[in-house]
Amino acid sequence: MRAIIITAFCALCLSLVPLHAATEKADTLNVMKINDQAYETFDGKELEGKTIVTYNTGVCTIVFDGKEQLVKLHLIKTSDYTAPMTEIYFIDDKEVDKDAVDRLKPHQIESVIVNKIDGTIRVFLKKG
Repeated sequence: MRAIIITAFCALCLSLVPLHAATEKADTLNVMKINDQAYETFDGKELEGKTIVTYNTGVCTIVFDGKEQLVKLHLIKTSDYTAPMTEIYFIDDKEVDKDAVDRLKPHQIESVIVNKIDGTIRVFLKKG
């Protein structure tokens, strides 16, 4: 019974959608905007060696050759990423060597914070 009701509801909803809406979705243009430079074709090479700082999407309509065009904007901000030269280890905010962290048992650890920018790994132990 539930399947019949759901099927009928879906059929009703589909009959209310104008046919031209389906073609508009198919004609959506994707535009990548990376650091304020637009790319209509995107294969990922533009992001090589970069770290994505922010990524947002939005949809808008533009008029192109007298015809409205649906555009999905991908707004990306990047920065150059260079790995830190060394890693610094902390246990409960006390600097330690890597061996001290390696000797910890999993049940002793409350949380771990890895900061790739400054090369720190902070381990917080369970209390008690």
